[in-house]
Amino acid sequence: MKKLLISLAISTLSFSALAQIQVKDATINIDSRGDRLPTTDVTRLQERVRIGFTIDVNGLVEIVGLAATGAAYNNDWATVSSNNNTKDNVQLAFRNLYLRKVMGNVTLEAGALTPTVSIGAAGLAPSGWMDGVRVKAHSSIGDFKVTAGSLGDFKQPNAFERKFQGNFIEIEMERKVFDKIVTQTAADVYNGELNIREGVHVDMTALGDRVFKLFAEALYNVTKNAYNYEVGAETDLLKDLVKKYEGRVTLKLYYSDVSDKILGRSEQISAFYTYGPRFTAQLGGKLDQGGNANWYVRTAIGKQNRYDVGISLKIPLKKP
Repeated sequence: MKKLLISLAISTLSFSALAQIQVKDATINIDSRGDRLPTTDVTRLQERVRIGFTIDVNGLVEIVGLAATGAAYNNDWATVSSNNNTKDNVQLAFRNLYLRKVMGNVTLEAGALTPTVSIGAAGLAPSGWMDGVRVKAHSSIGDFKVTAGSLGDFKQPNAFERKFQGNFIEIEMERKVFDKIVTQTAADVYNGELNIREGVHVDMTALGDRVFKLFAEALYNVTKNAYNYEVGAETDLLKDLVKKYEGRVTLKLYYSDVSDKILGRSEQISAFYTYGPRFTAQLGGKLDQGGNANWYVRTAIGKQNRYDVGISLKIPLKKP
């Protein structure tokens, strides 16, 4: 299956050399951060590079790719210096490379896909992969998504070298309830274990027209009777207080609990570093009007504490 998907991608790339192609979107993201783990007395300077693109081939199919640094599924950062003399080799690899076909309300994807956001990630975007196929469909009662393939080989970011395991299938439904409530319900079988995932996202208006985004998400492992969950809120401080500077200073507060009984899931959590409960607070926002430069300061308090501050630069190579 894995060889078939990669061969399909390579064949499409070869065909694209002869066909009419259009680069719909291409960006380079360069991030730097200072990272402090006081429990282990480690201070690091880390960087990461992500190059993403979307190519349209004759209007028939799209090729979507992401090449990034990092040596693991849940970590695309590379340590360039630290107080314990550790340092990583900065290497780029295709974490994601897949074909996408949009047919009205149905979207088909096949290859090394982008993953679903993990429960317990405290709002961090996923940096890993899911090798297989995905079907998404929009209907009047909600959006449906079916994903199947291989979820694993967490220490191999190169899509061309990962082993296909055929160990994952997930069915998800997302539905908008009223105008400001979105619910997500999903069930998956991963390595023979049944998991149920539920999420609720709410936009609340208080104190005039201020909007607070609230959410609660949980993953319940039926087989092991264990669960991960997180609840949180975020708001745009300056926009709410002075009615301008939208996106310049946002506040995010999260409470998460990651169970050590669901080991396979912890490896999928972005920047995972400890089990158990933790509270995360983050300030961040745009440095420029277009949002091509961003900043953040984050604190996580739990069994192990963590502090980091970072800046992100987005360089558009082609505007979508």
